[in-house]
Amino acid sequence: MEPSSFLANWIPLRRQSSATGLSCDWLHVAEKRFTEPFFEETIAKCRYANQHRRYKVVSSLDSLLLWSKDMDAIPVTAIIFHVSRCGSTLFSQLLAADEKNIALSEVPFLDDMLRLPYQQKNVSTKEAESYFQAALAFYGQRRLEEQERLFIKADCWHLHFYEQLRQLFPSVPFFLLYREPMAVLQSQQRQRGLQSVPGLIEAGLLGLTEEQSRDTNLDRYMSNVLTGFFQKMIGIAEKDPLAIPLNYDGGISNHVKRLYQQLGLPLDKNLEDTFIERSRFHAKRPQQSFDELQKSQNIPAYARRAMALYQQLDQLTKTRFST
Repeated sequence: MEPSSFLANWIPLRRQSSATGLSCDWLHVAEKRFTEPFFEETIAKCRYANQHRRYKVVSSLDSLLLWSKDMDAIPVTAIIFHVSRCGSTLFSQLLAADEKNIALSEVPFLDDMLRLPYQQKNVSTKEAESYFQAALAFYGQRRLEEQERLFIKADCWHLHFYEQLRQLFPSVPFFLLYREPMAVLQSQQRQRGLQSVPGLIEAGLLGLTEEQSRDTNLDRYMSNVLTGFFQKMIGIAEKDPLAIPLNYDGGISNHVKRLYQQLGLPLDKNLEDTFIERSRFHAKRPQQSFDELQKSQNIPAYARRAMALYQQLDQLTKTRFST
């Protein structure tokens, strides 16, 4: 029996810290396809299916490094970055509709590994990157015969990990999804994400000043976060030929088709129709028809910098792809 067969269908679930060092809990996912809007929902379903297991499986993080070498892992096909509330969830849902794809949508453990040096001062960036790649080998393992491609939908703050991720994946296309800032803010007003609440994501990681990190006006705080996101995207789009910026207004199903074209992937009429049909429904609530937000015409002073950067990025996108 191959060594990897003992590890097949297991994923590292959650990091633990103790006096004896760093460890992680493990979860058996069987042959479950990752089709939920967010990976937290996939975890919940798999935990429910694991209720019969009497014991919790735990190992050191160093064991993760050792065991990952035996995995039949699919190389990363592309990474999707985004500014939040700009269609990235639907984008990953459409990718997951193709049975040849594994679509990892904001996996908490992968985020934890990237942010580990911010939370554990004795862990270096290089060590964190090793843990990240080892964990990715488990999440991207070929568990079903038809699986050929691996897509990662990053968390929005992973834009600030761009340099690290580009170094880890030098030849992998990066897709940069963005949207008009007021629409993002309106969506955040309905339901706040981690990045829009002070203290939930490290302010240094978001590029905020000390004063901005203490701002109790949540819309102004998020506008400053968006300013950092747009600045980062502009810098990436200007220098990285493998980074493709995509404006939400172009239509998410159109952008997924463009990804297929860019990567030279087959796209038949049935799959294209599936993309169009899925796009009719809410990305996070697939049983609910999607209603577009009405765009706000009023731009408050605190959002003007983000709006100016959005317009600069959009002009860059149009110029770059019109030549």
